[in-house]
Amino acid sequence: LTEADPYRGAYMAVVESVTKLVCAGFHHEDMYLTFQEYFEHMNDKPERWGKPLAALLGALDAQMGLGIASIGGKDSMSGSFEGLDVPPTLVSFATAIGNTANVMSPEFKKANSSVVILKPQYKDGMPEIGSLLSIYKIVEQMIEEGMVASACSVGYGGIAEALFKMGLGNRIGFKMRADMPTHRMFEPMYGSIVLEMVSDSPAGELLGETTADYTFECCGDKLDMAQLQEI
Repeated sequence: LTEADPYRGAYMAVVESVTKLVCAGFHHEDMYLTFQEYFEHMNDKPERWGKPLAALLGALDAQMGLGIASIGGKDSMSGSFEGLDVPPTLVSFATAIGNTANVMSPEFKKANSSVVILKPQYKDGMPEIGSLLSIYKIVEQMIEEGMVASACSVGYGGIAEALFKMGLGNRIGFKMRADMPTHRMFEPMYGSIVLEMVSDSPAGELLGETTADYTFECCGDKLDMAQLQEI
């Protein structure tokens, strides 16, 4: 959460947890959530009381839209000691039961795979629930049909962060084909999903392809992934 907008932060926390589990090969209809909350001591300051209320309203809004319930959690409200306060925080955990044959991991599996991104529609930087649910259903179906080799949710660090993490596990590089300015690569895109495809994708926007060369080529630059990993 951000102190300036606990509602928005909690909403995004729910979206990110659900999106990550969809990427892992589970159906959003089968999911439940659990929360852990950390807030400073309320004292007699009205603005402190508003933070947990706004956060829980944001989380509830996301739950209502997605049709997913929170079934429990841990309440850690006494996060203050003398003059120190914890940052206002709501952590969302998504859980589900699914078929182990569909379980996915986020790292790239091989070179010369097409990499696509599916993005929901956004309003004021927040994913619209209707388009988000449509993306979940498409990704779930493609995973079940064996069309996806790896899947990764896009979060605060944007597409660049997701692609970099996907390359680490098996030391596989990536070459960008999409015409995208550098700043767009780092925009937060909660609810978006990057897929490494086994076969042609019936949906999504082509980003590029994986490479045997352990480099990250994008926006006119070619970076050595091994050196970036050390940093």
